[in-house]
Amino acid sequence: MVRKVYEGYMDGYKLIYHDKESSTGEISPFDKVITDMVKNRDVSVVCPYIGIDYFNRIIQLSNTWFLVTDVEEWIISHNTKTRKIIKDFIQNNLSTVRHHKDVHAKVIITDNKAFISSSNLTDKGITKRVEMGVLIEEKKHVKELQDWFCDLWNKSKPINIQDLEKYITSIRSLPSYEDICKSKIKFPSNPDPINTKLVDIGSNVEGIIKNNQESHKRLVEVIRKIAPNREWINDYFDLAKEIIEFTGLKSDDLRLVTSLPKSYNSLSITINQRWILRYKLSGEVGLIMPIEYAPE
Repeated sequence: MVRKVYEGYMDGYKLIYHDKESSTGEISPFDKVITDMVKNRDVSVVCPYIGIDYFNRIIQLSNTWFLVTDVEEWIISHNTKTRKIIKDFIQNNLSTVRHHKDVHAKVIITDNKAFISSSNLTDKGITKRVEMGVLIEEKKHVKELQDWFCDLWNKSKPINIQDLEKYITSIRSLPSYEDICKSKIKFPSNPDPINTKLVDIGSNVEGIIKNNQESHKRLVEVIRKIAPNREWINDYFDLAKEIIEFTGLKSDDLRLVTSLPKSYNSLSITINQRWILRYKLSGEVGLIMPIEYAPE
């Protein structure tokens, strides 16, 4: 009801929140707004708490992107393993990520829309939590937010990787927010369940290559060195696809890794740091799967 009232009386603005349908596995209204507004657009983002998997969706859909975040808060809110992933992400995107201490806004801005929300850019924040946001299409305020971002970007600092590594080392013994949340002491509450899902944006191969150019270059070099011919490597990747589908893992699952060693003498796929499929330059193909696996 609130949504209808504000749409009717505030042209150019729309409230975004989870309604009763959000407990039935419907598409998250937050993700629908974000995916619609960033597609093929130049995107400016301000957010301190980010999930790499979710942010990669924005990267995949957008034309260009820039991020202002509080790197200290971003890093310390995650566990040790994820801190390393965040560091690698920043290192690969130094020109488009800047640090601004104490930034706490969650804002996404394009050339024609802006989205201000209480939600962090994480899968849980977008699909599971009780959040509220407003989509702005009124030109005057979109322009004002664009100017605000430019000013914030200019006042923010590029990130020094050596300083980042020292910071991660200095907080190694400190618990992450995830660890703190594992406390068994809970206060009584009976909220309406929220169980939404993300928009299926598919796989944009060109976008993936653009954002992982170094890895793509190494993959091509490995294939040229070890593959007997095109038909063979196609069959190898078909087998890899079948195995991954059997595990039930998604392609962006952090446990799933394609390993490209600097020696360029093998091509391995690992789950939880244990290889399940490996081809070596010697011609040897290794396969590890559960007994239940039975290829057709």
